[in-house]
Amino acid sequence: MLRSSTPLNSIPSGEVYRGLQAVRAIAAVMVVVEHTMLYVRERLDPSVVVWDGGRLGVYAFFVISGFVMQLAVQQPRSPSWQMFAVRRVIRIVPLYWILTSVKVLVLALAPAVVLHAALSPRVVWLSYAFLPSRNIDGKVVPLLGVGWTLEMEMLFYALVTLALATRVNPMTLCALVTSVLTICHVVRGDSWPAWAFYGDPIVLFFLAGMALAKWTADHDNRRLLLWFTWIIALWCFAWTLQAPDDAVSDFARIAKSIAVLVTMTLVVAAEPWLHRRVPRWLEFLGDATYAIYLSHPFIAPGIPVALGLLGLGGAGWIWAGYGAAVVVTFAVGVVLHVTVERPITARLRRAVSRARDGGPDRNARPEVVDVRSGPAHDDAR
Repeated sequence: MLRSSTPLNSIPSGEVYRGLQAVRAIAAVMVVVEHTMLYVRERLDPSVVVWDGGRLGVYAFFVISGFVMQLAVQQPRSPSWQMFAVRRVIRIVPLYWILTSVKVLVLALAPAVVLHAALSPRVVWLSYAFLPSRNIDGKVVPLLGVGWTLEMEMLFYALVTLALATRVNPMTLCALVTSVLTICHVVRGDSWPAWAFYGDPIVLFFLAGMALAKWTADHDNRRLLLWFTWIIALWCFAWTLQAPDDAVSDFARIAKSIAVLVTMTLVVAAEPWLHRRVPRWLEFLGDATYAIYLSHPFIAPGIPVALGLLGLGGAGWIWAGYGAAVVVTFAVGVVLHVTVERPITARLRRAVSRARDGGPDRNARPEVVDVRSGPAHDDAR
C-alpha cells in the first residue's frame, strides 16, 4: 500500500494514499481492457479495433512507483540500501518468478496455445533476471510479456539502491540517468541490441513520480513546475526527433503524457478529500493490481478462445466477452493476491526481520514507509 511519511495537508503520517490506490485499480482496468481487445482480435475477430488506453495505465503505474520510492528515501530515517533492495526483491520477484515458471511449463507442454513466445534457454534466463531479450517476433519483451514493465522498474530500483549505497541524492541520480536514456531514444533503432530497450522517454514517468513525492514534503510549487517543464521538454525533444514525419501522433503522445502528469498531480493534491471518500474495496483492489497485472495474460485470452469454440463471434457476444474477461481476470487476480502473493510476501518479510534483529547491522536504519508498490504495466503491471 502507499503510506505517507510526510503529511499532505490533513493526511495523518503513516496513512494510505487512497487516491493513488484507486488510480492503480483504474489503471489495471485500462490495461486489462486493452489487452483483452488485443486477445479478441488475435484469437477471434481480426477486424476488432484495439483501444490504446492501457498505455496510460502503464504511465500511471510508473508515476506511482517513482512516488513511492521517493517517499521511502526522503523520510528522516530512510532504509539502508541493503534493506531497500531486499524489500524491492521481496515485493516483485516471488510472484513474477512463479508466473514465469507457469509460462515455461505451458510452453513445454502445450506450445501451440501460446502466441509470440517460444522456449529458449537464453530468453528464459534473461526473463528470470529481469533483463531485456527479444521474443520470436523480434520485440523486446520477456517470456511473460507484461514483464517488460518490471524490467523498467528493476532499473529504477537499481538506481535508487545505488544512490542510497553511495549516499548520492536518489532524485539527482535518477534525473540524470532517465534524462540521458530519453535523449538516447532519438538515435535508437530497431536493429539496436536488446539493452537499448531502456532508452525510452517513458522512464521519465518515474522521475515525475519522485517530483510529486518531493512536493508533498516541501510544498514547493515552483520546483514541481520546473521538474515537469524539464520532463515535458525532453518528451518533446525525443518523440518529435525520433519520428519527425508523424507530427500528429507525436503531439497526441505528448498531450496524453501531460494529461497523466496533471491527473496524478490533482489526485495527490486532492488526497485529503479523497482519503475520506475512496471505498475500502477500491483501496484493496489497488493493492491487488500486481497479481491482476501479472496473471491476466493467462486468463483473459481464454474468453475469446471459448467464444470461438462455441461459434459465438457476433458483436454482442464479443462485447459480453470483454466484460466477462475483465471480471474473471480481476477475480482470479484477487484470489492470487490473497492466497499466494500476500502470504509469501509476509513470510519473507518476517524472515528478513528476524535475520535483521538477530544481529547488529551498523548501516541499517529502520523503515517507516510501507512501500508495497506494483506496476503496470501494464502495465500492462
